[in-house]
Amino acid sequence: MLYGVIMAEPRRLLLNKGCLNCGSSFTNKSGLSYKRFEKQKYCSRQCRSKYLTKSANDRFDEKYIPEPNSGCWIWLGCYNSGGYGQIKTDTGMTYAHRFSYERFIGTIPAKYEIDHRCKNVACVNPNHLEAVTKLENNRRSNSKSAKQARQTHCINGHELFGSNLYLRKDGRRACRKCMYIRNKKRWLRSRQLQSR
Repeated sequence: MLYGVIMAEPRRLLLNKGCLNCGSSFTNKSGLSYKRFEKQKYCSRQCRSKYLTKSANDRFDEKYIPEPNSGCWIWLGCYNSGGYGQIKTDTGMTYAHRFSYERFIGTIPAKYEIDHRCKNVACVNPNHLEAVTKLENNRRSNSKSAKQARQTHCINGHELFGSNLYLRKDGRRACRKCMYIRNKKRWLRSRQLQSR
């Protein structure tokens, strides 16, 4: 590199690409920049309009692949930051797993969510999807609150059930035996400090 002169990176050569609609290969004849040509998906405007006018069902069938070990249908189309697949329908963008459930099983009841029983958010297999309430979906998740809700014993091994269970004002659960031990230690410490 020369002083004061910034040299451009060498362009990577991309000879041809396959059209998403017709499958034919096409090259960069129009002189587009490399980045622009890299984003191009169709060989012509006619192929682009034909592809975009395909029904959502046809586009859905093209954008997943069955995984033989787990039985999941892995979504290959676009997805959001959480890893959930998305597909464009007549009404706009929707989640691919919700589209799959509505297509193969039926409508989703009001105030229900779709839960992935396989715990793979990229899966669109209708056999792995179930309509559940928000509360049940949160219980089945691996979030901190769901883990605490499934917890049956405190960290010291006391059972969180019946008379040993204490519900705090903020809704969290606590172990009465642990609270008793903790308060007794605190009381003994205060007595020791007073006797000095």
